[in-house]
Amino acid sequence: QVRSLPIPAIGKIVELQVYQGRKDGWTTFRTLRTDATGRWRQPYTFSHTVCLDRWRIRARVPKEAGYPFENGASRPVRVTVRGRCGQ
Repeated sequence: QVRSLPIPAIGKIVELQVYQGRKDGWTTFRTLRTDATGRWRQPYTFSHTVCLDRWRIRARVPKEAGYPFENGASRPVRVTVRGRCGQ
């Protein structure tokens, strides 16, 4: 949930990002919009995972017109994804 108020009536843009290493940094893989209360939810299927992958993911809230705050981001969360091995 985006907790900084007020949230615009049309919601607030949120970018989901994955860390690609020091060379590439944070890369946006999904952009969505919250509801008017700042809540959001985004299911995601890790379709290219073979065996085991570990990712660092965060939510980024970019500055935009109608929202009186600068860019912000959540703390990164480590996600472990298990896929099929040996096929």
